[in-house]
Amino acid sequence: MNSGQLMQLAKTVYTAGARRFGGLLTRTEAIPSDTPIVPSAKEGHTGLDFADYVATIDKVGGTFALIVIDGRAREACLTAALPRLEPGGIIVFDNSRRRRYRQAIAAAGVTERRLRGLTPALPYPDRTSVLSVPRPG
Repeated sequence: MNSGQLMQLAKTVYTAGARRFGGLLTRTEAIPSDTPIVPSAKEGHTGLDFADYVATIDKVGGTFALIVIDGRAREACLTAALPRLEPGGIIVFDNSRRRRYRQAIAAAGVTERRLRGLTPALPYPDRTSVLSVPRPG
């Protein structure tokens, strides 16, 4: 399975799960700020605070078997997602070959499986990582 197929599977599973279990799809916008608490390193996003965006996971109770990280402030999203991952769960982290994401993944203490493949919106191959927390023992 390549990274594009994995992302499509994750989106399909999430959407079907949200429908089946009465879940809610939300969209949280960045807030303009001269001193963002959680900035994005993406060009063109200077002066935007993504703290509410990152904290959206905390608005839903419980733990998750699958968390997909794709969007802005992914490093902060990974930090917020780890405590919400249920034992044996996975995090799908898109576009993980970018240097700042590689550093965040390496610092997180997770097990990583890298999947390389084509991305519909990019003219070059990219990587999606499947992350899991190592089991004690």
